[in-house]
Amino acid sequence: MTILRFILRRFEYFALQHSAIIYWFCLSLFASTAFLSGMLGWWNWELDNANATFASRPSENQNWQAILETVQLSIKAIFASDIYVTTALKDMPLSLQIARISGALAFVLLIGRIFIFAVGGKASRIFLWARSNHDVILGEHQIALEYANSANLPTTGIHTSAKNKNSITRTENLSDDLTRAGANRANRLVVALETDVETWSEAQQVAKLYPKKEVLAHINDPWLLERVDKASPATRLKPFSFVSGVARSVMLAHPPYLLARANNYDVQHIVVIGFGFLGQALVREFLITSVSNNPHKMAVTIIDPNARKRAASFKARHPGIEEYVDFSFLAADLTLKSPKTEEFLIQRCRTIPPCAIYVALNDGEHPLLTAVAIKDRAERENWFSAPIFVNSLDGSGLREVRQGVGLIGQPKQKASSYALTNLIDDLSLIPYGSWQDGMDGTALKTPDFDAIPRLFHQTYLQTMSSTKNIKDISYDWDYLEEELRVANRRLAAHIRATLDAAGFDLNRWLENGNDGLSHNCFMLPQGTHVIDLDNEKEVEDLARLQHRRWMFDRLLNGWRYGPKRDNRARIHDCLKEYDELDENTKEHDRAMVRQIAKIIENSN
Repeated sequence: MTILRFILRRFEYFALQHSAIIYWFCLSLFASTAFLSGMLGWWNWELDNANATFASRPSENQNWQAILETVQLSIKAIFASDIYVTTALKDMPLSLQIARISGALAFVLLIGRIFIFAVGGKASRIFLWARSNHDVILGEHQIALEYANSANLPTTGIHTSAKNKNSITRTENLSDDLTRAGANRANRLVVALETDVETWSEAQQVAKLYPKKEVLAHINDPWLLERVDKASPATRLKPFSFVSGVARSVMLAHPPYLLARANNYDVQHIVVIGFGFLGQALVREFLITSVSNNPHKMAVTIIDPNARKRAASFKARHPGIEEYVDFSFLAADLTLKSPKTEEFLIQRCRTIPPCAIYVALNDGEHPLLTAVAIKDRAERENWFSAPIFVNSLDGSGLREVRQGVGLIGQPKQKASSYALTNLIDDLSLIPYGSWQDGMDGTALKTPDFDAIPRLFHQTYLQTMSSTKNIKDISYDWDYLEEELRVANRRLAAHIRATLDAAGFDLNRWLENGNDGLSHNCFMLPQGTHVIDLDNEKEVEDLARLQHRRWMFDRLLNGWRYGPKRDNRARIHDCLKEYDELDENTKEHDRAMVRQIAKIIENSN
């Protein structure tokens, strides 16, 4: 069976996939070689059927009838005619030996192709069963289809109805479907159904059937994404979210703390228009990636027609976060004239100038139209000067810009070269939210979904083993509780902010991206030289930052402060300012700084 699968995989790669051009080239080469060699051989030689030997053709027999006979016999070489096997190969003239061998090879290739045409779609199912080193995708969600179109490896889809030769039709027996898709030889299994409940339930079943395979489940709700946990710890099931990937991508490309600094603002203040899943993901990623040692509260203004209901839901999920973040919810539509709304927004923006505006509406809610209307009114009525980021899967025709802060906060000037025309500017409209952004932000297209967070966990175990009892923590990343894995992912996402706080020129690094426009979300600056572990004050400042980051990590998970720790009630006695901690807890934060320096050094 293994040999059969190997043969099928090689033939599929050779004849059906990207190298099919090689197949047609080889078939043409063997067939033409057989025909030409046969013409040469049969023109000069005749077969004595009685003795099964060859003799030279007399010159008087080289006529038109001989030409027709030669053509006929040469064509037979391609179809393995018996005339080529009545004589031993060694007894045939050299030209006919070449014709016989080339014809046999061409015949094998031709029969294989004819077989595929004959059995139609069933052939592709056979090849899917035999595949290895591929990804299996289960579901109808658009992210599943986009992943299949852009994946670095071959993909096999399991859908309600087969969409192409690389997919099969879903049946009621999930185990059989996965077997037909070659799941046991897949690198990764991606589950993306229409609802989060369906996706997580299905992904649990897939992970149970294939506990050693990496199973990724697409969750729309960014809060649920970081709260779900797998039923069986002995699996490699991991949730991911497209909208969270989009949010992380834009936050890392144009960090709010850099935008605020470029404008000399004391406070990082973002305005989010639309508070659906994407809007919520933007707020969460803002609080994950942009925490700094700035003593002022971070500020978030949320504008949504259903702001009251969404505010109640958000506060219920994060009961302690308002003590550390200045939240303001406004039930309004900025495209409509409303003196009360305008007065509130103007006052809010004058008190705390925003460093970035994010239009987080879905395509059906016309995000570009909303962004243009807001920009027009902001210019005419002097609401704010912050850049406006517009959610758009296809870019909406807006220009792509370099990462970083560009011309933010600088005097207005005319762009005299291309180097200036693709830089972000005040009140410029910047597209974000493409499929590429989402997959980049989630690391969906990387070979290892959790490469850097995994390094943090390993380094943590090495660092803490001498200072803390960690017997209750699994040494295997794949079997960690999801909340602990999420914490490591958030820590990895904050590395750039840590380096910025240590004095690294992050904006310069961002603006000099690999392709002139961007760095991958999981690329790390080569900035270990800026973290001086021998400088006690610098280590202490960074430890204070890491504690603040850890506090936001816990607050986003629904924890709140209490004098006595209670894991079940999500109460933690360390949710207080760094200076109020005991020395042992502070040392944990200092160790975290050393971890970060070591991770960056190893990554580089």
